[in-house]
Amino acid sequence: VKHEADAVYVAALGAADNQLAMTAARALDGTPDAAAALPALLGALARFTQTDSDTARDPRTALLERVGQLGSKAQAVELRPYLSDRDPRVAELAAKILSDWTGEPHRASPALRRIDPVPDEQELAGLDGAALRVHMKGLGVFDAVLIVDEAPLSCARVARLAAAGYYDGLTFHRVVPNFLIQGGSPGANEFAGHDRYMRDEVGRLSHHRGAMGISTRGRDTGDAQFYVDTVDVPRLDHDYTVFAQVTRGMEVVDAVLEGAVIEKVEVVLGAYEIPREGRRQATTAHGTR
Repeated sequence: VKHEADAVYVAALGAADNQLAMTAARALDGTPDAAAALPALLGALARFTQTDSDTARDPRTALLERVGQLGSKAQAVELRPYLSDRDPRVAELAAKILSDWTGEPHRASPALRRIDPVPDEQELAGLDGAALRVHMKGLGVFDAVLIVDEAPLSCARVARLAAAGYYDGLTFHRVVPNFLIQGGSPGANEFAGHDRYMRDEVGRLSHHRGAMGISTRGRDTGDAQFYVDTVDVPRLDHDYTVFAQVTRGMEVVDAVLEGAVIEKVEVVLGAYEIPREGRRQATTAHGTR
């Protein structure tokens, strides 16, 4: 009974969606039809690798794990290129699998990736006091002031994407009562985001009601999805980047349900004046608590 749908899972490996391919790979755990599954798994692994996306880590590691379980040293030639993959997690997993298959030690040698340009002083100065103005379809608008001093890279990345229209038409796909709302995924799930990971910028800021943070799946894995705390959530403090604070329209945030559409996100320059002293207090001073 457990493997009656394996043909469906094998077919699903042809999907371009991160979460669907990852789920299919996991569902093939222990399949008796390795002959059918292995070519599809290896093909999907190659296809997701060609996207050159950091956020393909989740499906790629799931695919590799299943290849490691179902394959043998007969597939070693196809796996060896992953020893120099740009994602160290992928390279390390490939080395482990090859070592297990062959009985000989293999070492990961991940390739270096050229990082995207970091914001310069002029760009960051231009964002001082800027706000993200989020237009929600049928609900209204809320503003979140960027906290550039505390999370400059996150502020710049999200502002760049917003200005380019990246978030327009996406959704809030995750709503957890008395916790948070999360959105900004092109796939409307937690496993599809912007191609390049973001470094964490955890610091002094707390997760007060209205705090806007970067979603991650482990250290330094932000993918430009963001969330808004709907209550104070101190247990998230110093583990997740807070880069903005809702200053207007918290009632709109409270009205968001799963699937609510983000019509557009504007970057409004000079929307708020935040004094240099006491910036942590200033970010909670607009009636969001």
